Amino acid sequence: MPPEVKTLVRRRKRHQRAETLPGFHLNVTDVTHILATIARFRFATFEQVSRIDPRHARTVYDRMRSLYDHGYIERLGTVDGRIYRDINAPITYAVANPGWSLLRQEMAAHPLFQRRINWWIKNAKVRSGHVEHTLKIADMVLHFQTHAAAHSLAVYDHYDLLDFMPDVTAELRQPFKLAVQVDGKTLGVSPDRLLCAMAADRSRVNLTPEWDTGEHSMPIERKSFAAGTSIIRKIAAYTAAYNENLAAEQWGFKQWFVPFITSTKMRRDEMIAKQQAYLDGKGSRLFLFADRETFFGNDPYSEIWINGRGERQAIHRSELLNTVDANAR
Repeated sequence: MPPEVKTLVRRRKRHQRAETLPGFHLNVTDVTHILATIARFRFATFEQVSRIDPRHARTVYDRMRSLYDHGYIERLGTVDGRIYRDINAPITYAVANPGWSLLRQEMAAHPLFQRRINWWIKNAKVRSGHVEHTLKIADMVLHFQTHAAAHSLAVYDHYDLLDFMPDVTAELRQPFKLAVQVDGKTLGVSPDRLLCAMAADRSRVNLTPEWDTGEHSMPIERKSFAAGTSIIRKIAAYTAAYNENLAAEQWGFKQWFVPFITSTKMRRDEMIAKQQAYLDGKGSRLFLFADRETFFGNDPYSEIWINGRGERQAIHRSELLNTVDANAR
């Protein structure tokens, strides 16, 4: 009796679209939960999208694969044959021009989707380090959002906040960038993200979190601000912005905090110490510090933070000191 013949099924490569396009009908959830999530963060993995999409994970995976096959989204590495991430890393998605056009059509009221952008060009120029940093920022935002419900909070993220900011800010080319004067020099600071945790009574806490990439790409301190970016340069800019009330004028933030999520506990402690040295040995409660392991291993609204004065601090309802400006849009 002849041996059993097994049919070999060749697995499609992760950066190869289907040769024959299957039938596919876009639905509202594909737009609002898949396309919008990827566009919102700039890059996203399947795992990150599935944390937001209410459908079963297998359904989300199949829909994302179809969106990729039909050209609405990219898998990084497909533009000009370049591979931006390690081959063993989770597949990273980026919005493509057809997906962006659809978002501008279906979600035109949202400030994020009112701009014209050529994503073919932007995706072709992106570098691996930027992708990794962006994905970590997405993880950070999702962690804040995941735990918000337990504190009866709703989290508004970055472009969502333009609806609460002055009209003149919404019209700026870089609405999230602050320009301040420090020691006679103009310093610009753009937070990795702007977040607002809002309670039912409209009281809120405003956050400008910073994801620390580590010493290899971001030193804590340099010899001078002119030598390049550093953590202390960011702290100097944020301190000046707070003292000059710039965040209130540009963003409508009456009270706000700058959480730093550091790479290690050792770097956290060094960052706190150098921040205190820069600020006349006292430090500031404007700044909050937590290492990555502590941040992701706990409720981010609990007492996991050490402020600039070395005190333990939580972000919860008792910290909701800011109310929505009556003149907000």
